[in-house]
Amino acid sequence: MTNIEGNAFQDCIGLTTITIPNSVTNIDGNVFYGCRNLTSLIIGNNVASIGYYAFSGCSNLKSIVIPNRVTFIGGYAFIN
Repeated sequence: MTNIEGNAFQDCIGLTTITIPNSVTNIDGNVFYGCRNLTSLIIGNNVASIGYYAFSGCSNLKSIVIPNRVTFIGGYAFIN
């Protein structure tokens, strides 16, 4: 898998921690939108792009690891 499609995990309130594997290169928009119980996020080393609103509404997100390879973060990716 190289892409996580938009809205794939939208409003999955059961998610608390996510580790995106190194096989992923792109995170589309709204992928984790509204995952309000998400507290920890580790993004794999090969991700280069994070889409608009990708993690919007993840209001309890306290820990994020973003690799140096990320060259694009869409607007409002981490709002709220």
